Amino acid sequence: MRRALRVCAGIALAAGLGSLTVPAPAQDSDAQKSALACPKCGKPGTGKFCSDDGAELARADAVALHVLLSSPQPSEVGRGLTNPLNGLVKDGKVDLERLHALITAYDELVKSGKLGAPAPAPPPAASAMPTVAPEPAFKLPGRDADGEVTCLAPSADGAYLCVGYEKGAVHFWDVPKRERVSSANHQNARVLAVGTHPFAPLVGHASSEFGVKFTLIKSTRSPRLREGSGSITRLAFSPDGTHLATGDGRGELAVWDLWSGTSYRKFAAGSAGVTGISFNPEGSQVAVSNDDGKLVVADVAQGKLVCELAAHDGGCSCVAWSRDGRAIASGGADGVVRLFAPGGKALRRLGTPGKRAVALAFHPKSDACLATASTDGRVRVWDVNAGEAVAELVIPATVNAIAWNPEGTALFVASGGSVQCHEVKR
Repeated sequence: MRRALRVCAGIALAAGLGSLTVPAPAQDSDAQKSALACPKCGKPGTGKFCSDDGAELARADAVALHVLLSSPQPSEVGRGLTNPLNGLVKDGKVDLERLHALITAYDELVKSGKLGAPAPAPPPAASAMPTVAPEPAFKLPGRDADGEVTCLAPSADGAYLCVGYEKGAVHFWDVPKRERVSSANHQNARVLAVGTHPFAPLVGHASSEFGVKFTLIKSTRSPRLREGSGSITRLAFSPDGTHLATGDGRGELAVWDLWSGTSYRKFAAGSAGVTGISFNPEGSQVAVSNDDGKLVVADVAQGKLVCELAAHDGGCSCVAWSRDGRAIASGGADGVVRLFAPGGKALRRLGTPGKRAVALAFHPKSDACLATASTDGRVRVWDVNAGEAVAELVIPATVNAIAWNPEGTALFVASGGSVQCHEVKR
């Protein structure tokens, strides 16, 4: 509660909420008037204290705060109670004395049983599943000299798409203009992974022969990994942008300090090559898929493994952590997509055994929406809660990678040597 009040005070300071009012309760108006009575003279319904003893309006504000926290629509125009945050900001500063009085009054009223705990917030309304257009809006063409697309990732602002190819090229496409603006090269070594920094214009790309390389789209500083990064098969930036996780062909996961270039943690994540890496939203844990069929969750902060699961027969080929952190999705050679809790508990299975699942990605605005791709050219969009596919794209070539743009308004599908963009509506 104290944290909530301080957050509210910060919001008041930033947004100037002095004129906002909150709704009075629909019932128990007599009880509310009693609670608003002056504690010294007992006069009901005024919402004021009779003396200026440093606790002015604190008790009335506490009742109003209770209404504000209990209301499903706190921004609705009220019918009698002023916002308890009114007056907390004076001359651009938070009145700490008055805030302390409000905290104290609220705590005392809750402990006395006169208010009770605030009603829990109503569950969020179910959002409509995104609709993916069956035909691409446009294609980014490939070149015979580059070979097939192997991996892709949009930049943090969605303006660029970074695409890796089997013959060593990495091209950076201006998405609005649909043109290639720059390139990097791994000297004919197959590019196995590409990742973009969560907010800086930095791209990491890796190959089995040359390890990790970086390209800065706009900045002037380029980090380097000081230790040998070896045969890198996958990489992922941490959500806060301070670390980079890499996986190699031997099953080792390394977490690097991005700017010093030194390894921070190392884990054994299986006996074969790492095929996927995904951080949880806080960046404290990382999920790793391995071609030996295992799914491993490691705690980066504590430097230990959380769980190790035999997730798929024939190899675990991709992994993604949901935006809310509650689920980890993995796809495998058995064609099945499985969802697990971060601790390892099995939650759901999507689909039936079939062609190898090669890529998956949660929608950036909806944890219930998951896109998957398999080697038979089928891209499916799943309602995770219902366990059903709500859309399917049939691509006339092998699909190697998929990615949503940051706003979730486009789905990129890498097939053959080109990338096609499908519009997404909600």
